[in-house]
Amino acid sequence: MISIVFLLPLVSFLALLYALLQFIWIKKQNPGDSKMISVAKNIANGAVTFLKAEYKVLACFVLLSCLVIFYLSSNDKGLHLSLVGQLCLHYLDG
Repeated sequence: MISIVFLLPLVSFLALLYALLQFIWIKKQNPGDSKMISVAKNIANGAVTFLKAEYKVLACFVLLSCLVIFYLSSNDKGLHLSLVGQLCLHYLDG
């Protein structure tokens, strides 16, 4: 029987290879006329703008989460963080 330790990297490599082949196939396709290229550029610009806004929100969330975890772990030798962790595990386990 194949161990999962060997199977996971193999499957990951195959997924990356598939993504590379898809990328190459898409790049070989005809981009279309000038109007289609213009629309594609507008969509790409909109996607980049959305991702920038999304990453700003994500950065704020991560920073706030780090501060809360630091605060909870620094008081009472991590007692608060331990209690929060236990509550999360309780609700995740059902």
